Amino acid sequence: MISIRIIFALIILFMPLIIYLLAPHKLLLKIILYLLVIYFLVYKIGEYYYHIFIEKSNQYPVEFSAISYFLLAIGVLFRWKGLREFGGLLAILSGFFYGIANIVAPESFLHNARFYLEMARLNHTLLFLAGLIVNTIYYNRGKYFPYLLGIALVLAYAFTMKQILNYQAADYVIYEVVLATFLTNLNLYYWYILIFYYPSIILLYLLLIKLYFKMNEEFFYVNAF
Repeated sequence: MISIRIIFALIILFMPLIIYLLAPHKLLLKIILYLLVIYFLVYKIGEYYYHIFIEKSNQYPVEFSAISYFLLAIGVLFRWKGLREFGGLLAILSGFFYGIANIVAPESFLHNARFYLEMARLNHTLLFLAGLIVNTIYYNRGKYFPYLLGIALVLAYAFTMKQILNYQAADYVIYEVVLATFLTNLNLYYWYILIFYYPSIILLYLLLIKLYFKMNEEFFYVNAF
């Protein structure tokens, strides 16, 4: 029997093709997008209200995906182009890499309660879908500035919260990636590794932005006819 995580990953992999086929139906995709971002806001506000005010925990949105729910929703609802474009990219990357992580490192998700695990899978799938729709129905200006400024502000916010709430780097992907602490577990945390690590991360991000632009050209072109 195929596990749920395999089904989830397959959906993530085939979803771009589905959106590509639906690209000419701009109104339908826009309706779906608005329903999704409204759902994100309602669900996430309720979720963090519960964690912060009911559970009295220090669980705030600092991960890439947690932040992208809000950025994408605000960008779409308020028609803020730069934020909408950046939020779309962050949504696609968050959904895609979450799907990959479910395949290659499923044990990292086992500490979550079953309900939260399944809701996380559902929400990341919908987040990925929303990001694809944004990159399909809106023409991307092809400028790097919103994405560079956006990621800089996200990191500044996340590390400010880390200082205020004393978050541990090992508990959050965003800190592990930026601080490269995961290399310690691999016995690779050396200065000569970091010299290559950080330029590689920056280059990868720039390449992903370029791919995002290329997807927009292909999907928006279909949408124009």
